[in-house]
Amino acid sequence: MTLNSILKIVQVSIITTASMVSIIVLISFIGGEFIYRRGEDPNNFIIPITTSLADLGSIIVFSLAIKVIF
Repeated sequence: MTLNSILKIVQVSIITTASMVSIIVLISFIGGEFIYRRGEDPNNFIIPITTSLADLGSIIVFSLAIKVIF
């Protein structure tokens, strides 16, 4: 492996992590506020939604980043 390949791998990992953390925080905050205002417990809805979003979203973002960078 060359240094260029290693830097690309690190770049893909950082892009994927930063974008997924940003998306999950945004969805959790907006969704939590919306559900709380409806009188429901946000934990019952937000935890499954963010888990599913993280699982599927990270695969999609990682694949897109690999395609763009490599």
